[in-house]
Amino acid sequence: MLRISDSRIRLGLLTMVLVGTSSAVLAQGFDASGDGALHGDYFVRQISCSSIAADGTNGGARSLTGTITFDGAGSFSFAGQVMDASSGSGLPASYTVTGTYAVASNNLIQMTNPLDSTLTMSGALGVSALVASTPSGGNADLLVAIPAATTSVSQATLQGTYWMGLLDFQHGNSLLARDALFSVSATGTGSFGTFVISGNAVNLGISPVSQTITGGAYTLTSNGSGTATFPVPAGFAVESMLISGNKNLFVSGDGNMVLGGAPDGYDLLVGMKTIPPPVGNAQLKNLYYEAGIGLDFSPLRTGGVVTWTSHFGSFNASGTGVSIWHEHLHTPGGSALDYTFDSEYGLGSNGSLSEFYYREAVGAQVQAGAEGQAFLLTGNADNYALALSVRAPAFTTSLSPTGVFLNPSYVANAANFAPITNPIAPGELVSLYGSGLAPTTAATPNAPYPPQIAGVSVSMNGLAAPIYQVSAGRIDCIVPYAVADKSPFVTIQVNNNGRLSNPAMVYASGTAPGIFTLSQDGIGDGAILHQPPNYSVVSSTAPAQRGETVQVFLTGLGKVSPSIADGAPGAANPLSSATAAVAAFIDGQPATVIFAGLAPGYPGLYQVNVQVPAGASSGDVYLDISTPSAYHSQARIFVGP
Repeated sequence: MLRISDSRIRLGLLTMVLVGTSSAVLAQGFDASGDGALHGDYFVRQISCSSIAADGTNGGARSLTGTITFDGAGSFSFAGQVMDASSGSGLPASYTVTGTYAVASNNLIQMTNPLDSTLTMSGALGVSALVASTPSGGNADLLVAIPAATTSVSQATLQGTYWMGLLDFQHGNSLLARDALFSVSATGTGSFGTFVISGNAVNLGISPVSQTITGGAYTLTSNGSGTATFPVPAGFAVESMLISGNKNLFVSGDGNMVLGGAPDGYDLLVGMKTIPPPVGNAQLKNLYYEAGIGLDFSPLRTGGVVTWTSHFGSFNASGTGVSIWHEHLHTPGGSALDYTFDSEYGLGSNGSLSEFYYREAVGAQVQAGAEGQAFLLTGNADNYALALSVRAPAFTTSLSPTGVFLNPSYVANAANFAPITNPIAPGELVSLYGSGLAPTTAATPNAPYPPQIAGVSVSMNGLAAPIYQVSAGRIDCIVPYAVADKSPFVTIQVNNNGRLSNPAMVYASGTAPGIFTLSQDGIGDGAILHQPPNYSVVSSTAPAQRGETVQVFLTGLGKVSPSIADGAPGAANPLSSATAAVAAFIDGQPATVIFAGLAPGYPGLYQVNVQVPAGASSGDVYLDISTPSAYHSQARIFVGP
């Protein structure tokens, strides 16, 4: 999860809205048309941690290591070991379990949680790994699975330079949490040699720690499983080391991905082969799926409360240093939150990036010069985290036998262009992408928007979506208000004059705010007007003033009261207010919301009138919108001196 420089402020705001009860387990209505894409044996490592007590200790910890066999038809079996801190034995136990899974046409996944069959994990299948976490319940967790080799491998399969990310809470204790991002060179003959590992550990203070590891070694069996050893220097305790001891080790058949963890520990080690230099921003491009787990320990040092969080999500990277992210965040015992944000990135020549809040690296090449298969993130300072992003496969028109192709991974909020894991909301203006979607380019001249233009219609869970405009490659339409009443998933299908597209499934939620921007790409200066009678655009030459009420234009605030018909414009008298509570923050400061609801005269367009707080800094600062289920932080506003 890439962050910009003010990430501590923005994440601090999230803790103000991460309250409530756990979300329900997701199950019915999930698309299973892609089940056949997930089959065979996968090596898996899962770590799970329960909520944190006031003194920083956690209530429980578990880890899972072994092999999941997917049958390609929605069922799996797991065989391996489980480690449970509450057992008191200090030893792993043999463990087997069966479960079910579903893979959508866009490779989003739901599966039975192997550690708790009463819960469902959410995630995705990328080109190099499966990543998932659980969006409900009393634990934060992360599961990573990599494909086992289908042909015999040898020590030489693990050869070359690898980025490794580590998260460990030794002895199942969050007070011994540590993480690191480091590089190792595997010889292909069983040695990691000598390498330097840099990271942080709660018990070693807030400053980064660098340690030299000598004699690192590995062994592999013919299926790619084995062990890794990281010796502890004489005179040093395990608790003083960032990495130590024996780990189960798994290597993918192509040698690009590495996975591991101590059989009697609660750590997760993920590795990826580096891209040959030089590496630049172009290696991080297009859609990636992500899952991760994190612990921000800084509140404990100031008398606050520490909590674990886990998430699944996705991001779109431009290849030029800009990315848009979505993360579905879960806190044990709390509610889930959809977080959308933008980020700038700049990869060094070795594929690494280090900034204030995180350390990141991209690697696991398909071929020299191609986009990276994986993106790895670990924490920094008092933030302990591990997240793995895997590149989404390219979806082709072969999904549609009629020639009307709806890209299942590109259904987006028309304002902020949040990636595919971000839900859509009732009344939201969304953009559908594909090919052969319409015979011509056409738009409706007036509201209300009709259910058909140029013989093209859109169905969402069987309901007709009002359409604003159509073209061969894009349709802009409005989500019907009743679309998510019965299911947390929405199946979308385009009808082009009797020819049906392939269906595409997305998540649904009560709200999914996205602010329109002047650049029309979801990033930068927001579509914000000064208060009447001026109504001019807020800009660097006409900044907003502290105490002024400005008008912010967005979509995705959900249902309104009084209610209106699908595709109808917002009324002026009475105004249609958002039924969800809406809050705003400018430069990290709470900003008074005067009105939040539909903008009069425009379908799908919402308006938030917000007062610029006295404490806002001068310059181009973030304007964030939050609801009980979402937090949006992409658009900016100019504030005057």
